[in-house]
Amino acid sequence: TRNVQRRQYAERTAINARFVSSRRAATSRAVSASKAGLRRMGAVIGGLLLLRHRGAHPVHDPADDGHGHSNSSPASYIEGMEQWTEEAFHGYVAGFLDGEGCIEINKDECGIRVRLANTHRPVLDAICARLGYGRVEEYGGREKRGHRRLFCYAVSNAPDVERLFLCLRPYVIIKAEKLERALEIITRQRARMNDLDRRNAEVRALIAQ
Repeated sequence: TRNVQRRQYAERTAINARFVSSRRAATSRAVSASKAGLRRMGAVIGGLLLLRHRGAHPVHDPADDGHGHSNSSPASYIEGMEQWTEEAFHGYVAGFLDGEGCIEINKDECGIRVRLANTHRPVLDAICARLGYGRVEEYGGREKRGHRRLFCYAVSNAPDVERLFLCLRPYVIIKAEKLERALEIITRQRARMNDLDRRNAEVRALIAQ
């Protein structure tokens, strides 16, 4: 009887393990599909916002061979983006953030970082040059075998993050809630720093008396 019970217990354990494994695999596939969908949606949003304005402000890529192929340098991308209207440019970057970016908020809410990732560095260099702040760096270290090198445009200075978010705020859709939370955190941080500066000024005034 004891052997039968042990065998039944082992069978139930094996069934449960297979069930958990299959659920995890299904969840992983669903998450991957969701992320891919968000990236595609962000790219479409950015593209539509850009195309809305390109009819009135066409941008010619000097490296285009006339058949839709381009080997654009960072300089040519920058030259093209400088011709876009503010609304078109901010809509494009907002689509980039929704589809290929991330907003990282420190768990203690003491730091915020924004990243836009892509394997094509020139477009990130152009965004950085147009905005005038942030930096472009290689993301994730050296190139892995079978994978293209990944780069990211990163902003971590609080005033620059706030300036960027205020520009993108009207256009961001997928990450709008997190963007608003980040702006609230930056506002609270600035209020605390102003209060600290005021108290320090009062202390210095008392010492000087």
